Amino acid sequence: MSFRQAKTILTEAFGTYVNGVWTPGARSSATIQASVQPVDIPKDMQALPVGRHESDFVKMYTDTRLKIAADGEGIQPDIVVQEGYGYEIVSLSPNQSDVINHYKYVASKVFKFTTTADWASGTLRRP
Repeated sequence: MSFRQAKTILTEAFGTYVNGVWTPGARSSATIQASVQPVDIPKDMQALPVGRHESDFVKMYTDTRLKIAADGEGIQPDIVVQEGYGYEIVSLSPNQSDVINHYKYVASKVFKFTTTADWASGTLRRP
């Protein structure tokens, strides 16, 4: 039995500056299999940023490589939809030991999710 469930991932293609103005990339959504769980303090996180609560973070296990902000300039991190909220991927811990390969992510709550159509059209925005 798998503990993973279908989860919606919101993604944004590479953006760029045009005449000094930021132009975001095209937005899309996809479905992946993942296990999303509450974070374990202090195992998953050392300290919480000021103004954040433990419930503002989740950890996720999946076979799918997702984008995080540290992937490079102009790259927006992917967002996982969990219980009506969008959680932006903030950290990655790859486990590629050839035993049970997977990726562990920590994600931070960024907005109340509406629809994938709102995401694709730009109505639903990152903070």
